[in-house]
Amino acid sequence: MIGGCNQQAKEVRDKSGDVGELKKEVIAIHDTAMAKMNRIFQLKTLLEDELDSANLDPEKVNAIQDLKMADEAMMQWMRNFSKHYGKAHSKEAEIDTLHNNEALMDGLKKEKAKILDVKKQMEASIEKAEGILEK
Repeated sequence: MIGGCNQQAKEVRDKSGDVGELKKEVIAIHDTAMAKMNRIFQLKTLLEDELDSANLDPEKVNAIQDLKMADEAMMQWMRNFSKHYGKAHSKEAEIDTLHNNEALMDGLKKEKAKILDVKKQMEASIEKAEGILEK
């Protein structure tokens, strides 16, 4: 019986470490994407400054909209992530049950996919805006 408990405790510790590593990975992706937020703001401002109210260029309007949507996608992701994985919930993540760690891993994998999508959206909107401004 004791051997079984020790094995389960080891599995919980191993899974807890995996959860921590995955959370660090998700945060690192976020940090890389977040570093592009200033560029999004700069490009949006440059494009808005170039718009002629008498003759709105649809390409520029569309690029501005894409930049705004990328910005909002990041803000939305951060709100959702902190609600579920922020400091207020970190104590819950330390509960020593294998089930909770597996649920956390599943959730973090989904968050990783979401932040990768946000990062791609940001990069695409930046590339599009820079291409328009180079014309």
